[in-house]
Amino acid sequence: MLLTALLFLTTLLVAYANGANDNFKGVATLFGSNTTSYRSAIALATITTLAGALCSVYFAEALVHAFSGKGLVPDAVAASPDFLLAAAAGAGATVIFATLLGLPVSTTHALTGALAGAGLMAVGPQLNLSHLGSGFFAPLVLGPVLALLFTVPLYRGLLALSARLGIRRESCLCVGAQEFIPVRQLRYSAALQQYTAPALSLGGVEVAVGTRQDCVEKFHGRLLGVSAQSLVDGLHYLSAATVSFARGLNDTPKIVGLLLVVQALDVQLGMLAIAAAMAVGGLLNARRVAITMSKKIGGRRSRPTSLPGCW
Repeated sequence: MLLTALLFLTTLLVAYANGANDNFKGVATLFGSNTTSYRSAIALATITTLAGALCSVYFAEALVHAFSGKGLVPDAVAASPDFLLAAAAGAGATVIFATLLGLPVSTTHALTGALAGAGLMAVGPQLNLSHLGSGFFAPLVLGPVLALLFTVPLYRGLLALSARLGIRRESCLCVGAQEFIPVRQLRYSAALQQYTAPALSLGGVEVAVGTRQDCVEKFHGRLLGVSAQSLVDGLHYLSAATVSFARGLNDTPKIVGLLLVVQALDVQLGMLAIAAAMAVGGLLNARRVAITMSKKIGGRRSRPTSLPGCW
């Protein structure tokens, strides 16, 4: 009874850590591009992740069983609370530690490693390596590859379409000791840093001084009578919400799989508890990972957190 209670609490810790580390990832570009504030971004992430988590009750039962340890270790071991408690504690500690350091990590990877590690200690050579490869490693490798194959042609296609429609992108150049300057503008960097005037014209290029908040990329043009900037922002919000929804749909059942051994707990009730813990974790502890994802990885390199000025 005590092990069962500890397993339930530790699994909630995994869900909390998942929310703290993962919830903001879907909306990182919204915050990083200054399209919206941190509070608005985390609110959108929380609502859409929670919606995905609740939908997983009906659409993701297969993932629940995949991450229960069955097939990886003998059924008798997979049904023991101490095995799942060890896996939950290992995964939860890993994700919490990474979150405190502001490091974005994958809860799926943490769970996979924790299940494999606990299984190796429990059964040694009886660990089903073929199931580990086909059921865990293959999807983890395939996911990024598929995302790359979809993203590259889509991005190139959108660039070509925007050029055909006359939609142009405009941005400013931030100048400072530690700033990134695009290669095509390197030849102007030395000259630009010696000017302090509010505005100047250099080689036919209009350059104006602004603050960090002013240094935001804008799109000019119209598509079917709609402002290109409004359309881009709308699609940006939609894509961020979709990513967050899909993450909630995919991650919730993986964590719930740790609770299958708790016979007295209904699977649907377990998913509701996991969804709530994920939402709370994102609301309370997402900021450090949010800064890493939005400003250090996903943000515009020409807009760091501090700079002397923007051109």
